[in-house]
Amino acid sequence: MEIVNKEWRGIAWFLLSCLSFAIMASVMKHVTDFGYNMVNLTFWRNLGAMLILLPLVFMRRKTINISIKNKKLFFARSLLGFISMLLMFYSVSLLAVSDWIALTLTIPIFTSVGAVIFLGEKMGWHRWGAVLLGFSGAMVIVGPGFEQVNYGYYICIATCMTIAGVLLIVKKLSATEDSFSMMYNMHLWMLGLNLLIIPFFWETPTWDLIIWSTAIGILSISAHYCMIKSYTLTDISLTAPLDFSRVVMASIIAYLFLDEIISTESIIGAIIITASASYIAHREVRRKKAR
Repeated sequence: MEIVNKEWRGIAWFLLSCLSFAIMASVMKHVTDFGYNMVNLTFWRNLGAMLILLPLVFMRRKTINISIKNKKLFFARSLLGFISMLLMFYSVSLLAVSDWIALTLTIPIFTSVGAVIFLGEKMGWHRWGAVLLGFSGAMVIVGPGFEQVNYGYYICIATCMTIAGVLLIVKKLSATEDSFSMMYNMHLWMLGLNLLIIPFFWETPTWDLIIWSTAIGILSISAHYCMIKSYTLTDISLTAPLDFSRVVMASIIAYLFLDEIISTESIIGAIIITASASYIAHREVRRKKAR
């Protein structure tokens, strides 16, 4: 009974993570309509995240070590994360929220391919088949983009690839670094990168921009925290199929507040990608248990 309750709690945390991510995507879309450049948007987003993290660091200062051991690799992680954030804002400004969310479901698929290329992991034909299926789902979503020449689809795919790269670096760093320390330093270092270049892109912000961008940072921390909690309580193979809920949630929010309607292609593509990612997660869990 305790195991069942633990799994249900894990599912609840995962759904909260999906909800945070869906709200964040809709807020990002809203903020990009203000007309500010992406450097300013990422600056206020990172500053908002730090406003949440700094009090947590202060409260836990006696029990945690926030120093980073592998600084070179962590800089690469922060730089790639910063690039992915710029691409994230840019791509969501060009696409409907539901299309954008649906394409981000490919991140686990790109991560699996990257693990084979860069980490030397082995992947059997079952998982390669699932990868190809996932990419076909992405093509279903991008399909209209070929006709309309909306390069936002390709910027979004590039975003997913950079995020997958970040996850691969985190996988390497997790052997020596604390998860909270990585989350805190990631935002600190990305804010530092922002400060280096923002003098060249500075635009005087409105209070609306500051408030909404800060909200994005808070929602990002919330999504990250809820996902970590979920993975400590239940198997990733159990929650992977629920990733599709992000599309459902984002579509409802975008319909209510942004007057967007999800396309049939996005629904079909998202279902295909979710099925692919779920199977990859299932095979990964089986592989780890077999060790």
